[in-house]
Amino acid sequence: MSADLRGNVESRMRLRDRAGRIARRIAAGVLGTVLVVGGLTQTAQVAQADSGTIQSLSIVTEYDGQVSTPLDPSPNNGVVASNDAVGFKWELTAVDLHDGVLSQTLPVGWTWDEQSLVVLNSTGAFTTSSYELSNDGRTVTSTVTAANGESNQVLATFATLRAIPSGAVANESVYTPKLTGTVAGQTTTASTDPITVVNEAKVELWKGYLNYDASTNGSSHDFGDGLGSVTARWIDFRVSALQARNAFAVGARDTQLAQPFVVNDTYTVSGTGAAAADYQAAVKRTSEAGGTVGLVQTGRSIELTFDGFTDAPEAWVELRFWIRDNQLPANGSNLTINNKVTPVDWKSVEGDPVAVDTSSASVSRTMSRPATRTNETAEKSMYLFSNQASNGDVKTDPPQWGNNVKNIANLTSKEVAPGSLVIARLSLRPAVEDNITKGATDLVVYDFWDTSEQQIVDARMYVGARMGTAGISASKYTVQYTDGVLRNEPESNTWYSSIEEAGGPEVVSGIRVAYTAGVWADNESATANAAYFVVDTPFRIVGQAATTATDHARWSLAERPVLLTSSYVVNVGDYRLSVGALVDHSATTTKSDLVYTLNPTMTAPPGAEYVATAQNLKVVATVPKGIDTVDLTGLDPLWESEMTGDAETGFTITFTYKGIASTDTQLPPIVYGAKTSRFAPTGNEMVTNAVISATGNTQSVSTRSDKVSVIVQQIAEVTQEKRVVGPSAVEVGESITWESNWYNTTSQSQGLSYFVDVLPWNGDPRGSTFAGELKLTAAELTGPSAAGSSLEYTTADPLTVYSAEANDDSHGWISAAGINLAEIDGITALRVVDADFDAGPTGVGGLKLTGTVNGQESGDVLVNATRAWLGLNGAFGFSNRADAKVLSSAITGQVWADGDSLLRARTGIEGATVSLYNDADAKVAETTTDANGNYSFTSLHSGDYRTVVDTETVRVASDEVLRNVYDLDGDLNSDSGAIALGVDTVIPDVDFGYRFDTVAISLTKTGKLVGEATVGAKIEWSFVITNTGETSLEDVELVDHLSGVKDLVVEWPVAGEHTLSAGESVRAHATSTVTAADMKLGKVNNTATATGNGTLQVTATADANATVELAGNETSTPPTTPPSAPPTIDPQGGVGEGGASDTLSTTGAEADGCIRGAVLLLVAGAALALVARRRRSASQA
Repeated sequence: MSADLRGNVESRMRLRDRAGRIARRIAAGVLGTVLVVGGLTQTAQVAQADSGTIQSLSIVTEYDGQVSTPLDPSPNNGVVASNDAVGFKWELTAVDLHDGVLSQTLPVGWTWDEQSLVVLNSTGAFTTSSYELSNDGRTVTSTVTAANGESNQVLATFATLRAIPSGAVANESVYTPKLTGTVAGQTTTASTDPITVVNEAKVELWKGYLNYDASTNGSSHDFGDGLGSVTARWIDFRVSALQARNAFAVGARDTQLAQPFVVNDTYTVSGTGAAAADYQAAVKRTSEAGGTVGLVQTGRSIELTFDGFTDAPEAWVELRFWIRDNQLPANGSNLTINNKVTPVDWKSVEGDPVAVDTSSASVSRTMSRPATRTNETAEKSMYLFSNQASNGDVKTDPPQWGNNVKNIANLTSKEVAPGSLVIARLSLRPAVEDNITKGATDLVVYDFWDTSEQQIVDARMYVGARMGTAGISASKYTVQYTDGVLRNEPESNTWYSSIEEAGGPEVVSGIRVAYTAGVWADNESATANAAYFVVDTPFRIVGQAATTATDHARWSLAERPVLLTSSYVVNVGDYRLSVGALVDHSATTTKSDLVYTLNPTMTAPPGAEYVATAQNLKVVATVPKGIDTVDLTGLDPLWESEMTGDAETGFTITFTYKGIASTDTQLPPIVYGAKTSRFAPTGNEMVTNAVISATGNTQSVSTRSDKVSVIVQQIAEVTQEKRVVGPSAVEVGESITWESNWYNTTSQSQGLSYFVDVLPWNGDPRGSTFAGELKLTAAELTGPSAAGSSLEYTTADPLTVYSAEANDDSHGWISAAGINLAEIDGITALRVVDADFDAGPTGVGGLKLTGTVNGQESGDVLVNATRAWLGLNGAFGFSNRADAKVLSSAITGQVWADGDSLLRARTGIEGATVSLYNDADAKVAETTTDANGNYSFTSLHSGDYRTVVDTETVRVASDEVLRNVYDLDGDLNSDSGAIALGVDTVIPDVDFGYRFDTVAISLTKTGKLVGEATVGAKIEWSFVITNTGETSLEDVELVDHLSGVKDLVVEWPVAGEHTLSAGESVRAHATSTVTAADMKLGKVNNTATATGNGTLQVTATADANATVELAGNETSTPPTTPPSAPPTIDPQGGVGEGGASDTLSTTGAEADGCIRGAVLLLVAGAALALVARRRRSASQA
């Protein structure tokens, strides 16, 4: 394994360890809520012992070499050059294979390319696999499960597995690839054509630059010219003989050079003074202590002789080329040496000529003599106080390089907090000649700033040498302050001797520091701390977040009397946002699981002495095309998510933090699972981007984003899948849609193929059980292969079609082209004929069909599956089963009679008609209550309904009126009102309660003769009208039928005339005179009638008769009059009841006895009414 590959694998393993707990959390939630987009959710198969059958096994060499060379010019000729790759494809057809083992071993000198083996770690629709690689990298063993749970064939392909013969393999050695498959103790073997390895002796010759002498004063070297050691400079190179590398290694065998071997090294020189520049070469050191390199130089040509090396190639020599210092151009100009090495007749230890790669055998480098004089230099920088609680005294927190202070770079990714204490530093060094400073005379330093961005703390600044522990004496410099803004003409500002005099820290915008003790740093070493004049000024950042604080430095000195400038910027921010993106596998396969982790952070900037909060903090993850399924069950509850997009174009997931994000709270990681699509993305790479944001944050996107990539290898397999489109549970009355899809992700077309879909029928072998009959209403071809496919139908016996192979033409298949299948009765099956079941995305095919069932019932199950015949592989069996379950809802209730006393218990009303209406006010069902008054509406679709009782069907006695005393919405109109019925729901207790109220009136009448019985004598008549029913009476009237009666007055209650509540009575009186006829008759007979209208316009009537005897001036009481006629029923009022009234005639002292008799009669009437009602309930039952 190469170092790069090993590092990649180790890094991946560390990532897996780090994400282990998160991955387990995702795995634990797989059976929970899973968001599936555009695909079939697969349930993990239960682990079991190895079992099943490998029906066929093959190994195919897809290519034997990918690089064309003279030794191997073709990728499919049975020959491979060493260090090139051979691609193998494994293919098996299996039935219910669980934990079968496939294995292939390479010869000595060969190894597997482990990155290509990722396809053996796969999770397909019906195929899963894993692998192990032996320690020597030669044997790969894969454990495979290939089963769809239907005892049908599964075709699985694993490609491309790359094997590489190294340069250690002998030329023209032969390998015959062999694949073994083992399950349940049975072994199957497959092999393919032999492969011959070819190679030749190859070596690389390399020369490279190492270093050169760039010191100020150079070095010393004796050139052997009698002048002894002189000032000189050197440049070092390395000359190496190496084993063949990179593309040149293809076709190379491991080669040892015959020694001694010779290398010619020549050089040319260009640049100022090149003609006079001569380099002298010398051996510096070699790769081995025992290895020697002889060096003979003739002018600009050098002969190198290598000998005594134990490993050649992989032998090298370092050469040092010397040049006199005076031959280099002065004042920093460059001289270039161009160097090239060539081999001289190299041969291998076997005596074979050696091919040598000299593509890296040339090198050019420049040299220069440092300039003798440089102008003064200055550095502007800003530092944070390490102790933000400081009062700004630089002596208690000196801004020295060794102190714990932070340099703030002038970059948008660096910020300080508002209110931070900072140091503005200017460090200046005078001009240098021959590494010695020339001094600075009349040195003046200026610093200007914007007081809205930063303000000076006070006068406690540092003036002195670099790295000084204390500043120089205040007698050697002066400090002045200004409120002016003329930074490019600093002397034009007004300067004050103190901050207070200049107006205070809020207005001071510049300082002037002048060195007054003569020349600064005259004759100092250029690297000495004393050479630097340093001014440190303490500032408080007052700018708000999203602003910058700019510091402008200026200086002048007598040696260069021009104004020189330098500026520095500090960015101000409240907080910093960042996000890191990780994934548990950097390489995977199609239809495999991934776990992504996004780590958002919110930190305070340097100098913050507060806790910052952020509003509307979000992390947006852009999930690329290539992901089918996103699983959010492992999401921390502090994050809520919203996802848009689809598997075809990619998803965007927005995670919003529900808590209060602050700089002192750690944000929880965002963890979500994903399943790769069936087809690998273009280029095999998926890149997920994550960006964090918050309201008001001003960071650039690049500073608050991250991305992570995954390499996806294609799983090669042929599969078919069946699914219910939409929810797998449908409601009664709804149609059911299934879709079948078939995929060929191998590299080979299956040719003419057939796919049969037999519609479910009750009791079919797949497990369908349902009422009614399924009728096909629509069918369409889907997928890219639809253009090359045709649809057929049959009405043949479904069991016969189901039992036959898909390519069986004996079932009377009829072309569906141009036919509306919904108009054809009796269709039992459909067949798709795919003219070319091609490999890859273009070969994806499908059939979507829709059917309806009349008479569906709750609990019905309709099961569908597709059967296939492949042109290349033959019978392919059934797809998975897709079950559609039928759900229904119901409304139940009772129609009952109210019990309003101990004598009257609540009872159900039998035979009442109840109707069901939908939200369009259309009657959809009708039923009759049972013996207990119960009713129900079942097999209902969800929706809005109402139930209504037909009161005409509720039997009412002649002396009663029906009153609705309970319904669901409380408006007591025998209508339940709106009922919102959910899916698979039963709404009970949609009841209707009724009371059977009697409508009755009674009348009593008495007469009394006033004085003697003579013609013209006065008779006084008295009446009592009583509401003896259970409902109020309206329009109560009293009519006296005696001719000549007058002064009839009724004593109506204050509440209103002509109205009597239940049990209420009123009195009335009238008069008449005795006529001659009355005297002749000897008595006066008088009859009166009382009437009243009850509920629903039921009229109650009662008559009363009284007789006054004229003989003897006595009053007689006749027997009670018979009941009046039955009540009148208003045809517009529905069914009502009214009772005839008793008519009583009383005289004088017998009234009390009459009243007692009336009470007894009322009690008897109540008992009779109860018996009557019970008899009615029994008859309705």
